[in-house]
Amino acid sequence: MNYFFELSETRRISEANYNTFIRPAFHPDRVMTDHDFLYILDGKWEIMLESSISGPELLQAQTGDLVILPAGLHHYGASPCTPNCKNMYIHASVLPDDKPAAADCDLECSSTDEEHIHSVLLPSVIHCSYNTALTEYFSDIITVCWSDSAWKSRKLSFLFNLLLCEIKEQQEKAPTVSKHMSFVDSVARFLQENPQRFFTTAEVASLFYVSERTLNNRFHEVYHKTLYTWQMEQKLEMVRQFLKTNPGITLRETASNFGFYDEFHLSRVFKKYFGMSPKYVRIPPAPK
Repeated sequence: MNYFFELSETRRISEANYNTFIRPAFHPDRVMTDHDFLYILDGKWEIMLESSISGPELLQAQTGDLVILPAGLHHYGASPCTPNCKNMYIHASVLPDDKPAAADCDLECSSTDEEHIHSVLLPSVIHCSYNTALTEYFSDIITVCWSDSAWKSRKLSFLFNLLLCEIKEQQEKAPTVSKHMSFVDSVARFLQENPQRFFTTAEVASLFYVSERTLNNRFHEVYHKTLYTWQMEQKLEMVRQFLKTNPGITLRETASNFGFYDEFHLSRVFKKYFGMSPKYVRIPPAPK
């Protein structure tokens, strides 16, 4: 069964933590007022979810799976988890407290797309073992939940909505893309953090312990372009933004800052990509 979760809501995170079950145990038999988001770090679990619309649904989850147990629906363990089962969980509801959490999450068949333009449609079980960003959001929520930050409630609400967006983005990707998304994101982040250099495909492949062919194939699966093309386009977009906000920096310095050979090399590729010279991008300095 699929469920809509509204992205415009402010949420309260009542609980978030890690669990380890040394001995096999059943999932609790309950109906919660909060949504229960359960991520299996290691092991297997079978949970029965009951809905008045779709009837009972057996959820079979294993390592790397996210289980969504919506508020207001009866769920219970269909069989014990495996020994040493580890998981992360988040219990979330909407604010204000007098608004039921179930109102945040509608059944797919009872709502129209127009009513949920600002929502995400998520299934009960999501396979996301390759998505490290998702597990990081889970960990961040747990860390903040146990902190004494004065901004804890606001940070938790934002992080949970980011978690929903990350899940939705993965759902929209093809399985092969999802599988390599974490790897490609890591490479992209590395390149963005080092804009002063222009890395060859061979250099990046060596740094990430893959072949050049594998690197290009994975980038093509995610971004539909090679690493070289992606890196060049990213750098040119960065240069355009840099020129707008730093009118006092020369084109030669700009070229050096972003790994181009010189200002002539930068001007040539910039004009080819944007159809104009970089000198036309600059914002005139404010009058004194």
